[in-house]
Amino acid sequence: MHAEAANDLNQGMGHPYNPAMRKNRDDQNLISRRGVLTALSSSAFVAATASYTLSYVWAKPANASSWENPDDNAIGNPEAPVVVIEYFSLTCPHCWRHHRDIYPAFRRDFVDTGKVRLILRDYPLNAPALHAAQLAHCGGKERYFPFVETLFQQFEQWTQSDNYIVALTKIGELGGVSEAQFKACLADKELEAHILKVALDGEQKYAVQSTPSFIFNGKLHAGEMTLEKMAKIVNGVMPEA
Repeated sequence: MHAEAANDLNQGMGHPYNPAMRKNRDDQNLISRRGVLTALSSSAFVAATASYTLSYVWAKPANASSWENPDDNAIGNPEAPVVVIEYFSLTCPHCWRHHRDIYPAFRRDFVDTGKVRLILRDYPLNAPALHAAQLAHCGGKERYFPFVETLFQQFEQWTQSDNYIVALTKIGELGGVSEAQFKACLADKELEAHILKVALDGEQKYAVQSTPSFIFNGKLHAGEMTLEKMAKIVNGVMPEA
């Protein structure tokens, strides 16, 4: 994948965002009108970040799974018997539904219990998804998961905005990333290249072609799945005691 190809990927399970299909919105009232981020004040965001730092994020040990890269964003037991890698795009409606309907229960039942190590990897399908991914990385590793969750919580608002950069800027400010910092991250070509390389590596190593795509202990399963199906796959790849 490269910058030009990002717009052309996936007309199926994870299709590119099309601004022309969206209604215009009042960007100045975008966040406060919807209410989710109104409740998510800066202090609450910091508290959520601390929760991830203290409860979910472990340092990668020397004997960590060969499926995990040193620069990955991961949560869960580093010694978990199952490693799940999710390739996602922040403008993919199928990814949004997964994170809205399935992800919370999957994390509760499998990640927080130590059964699964979960790795999130960006696979941006278009420029808005790439810019949103840059925002998620802009807050540093400790804020990556909270930013991804917030961006999916606000999916309908910022993707339907007539000026999604303004909407992303507001989300960033609530998460402690200033407008100047976000602009710097958008201009950071190394960060952009890293995000696109992660997506390309997914294509080359696992044959990822769409979002969401999940890798369970090295095996690709593409498309949306129910919690029951994910549980069945996890149990199927779980090493015998």
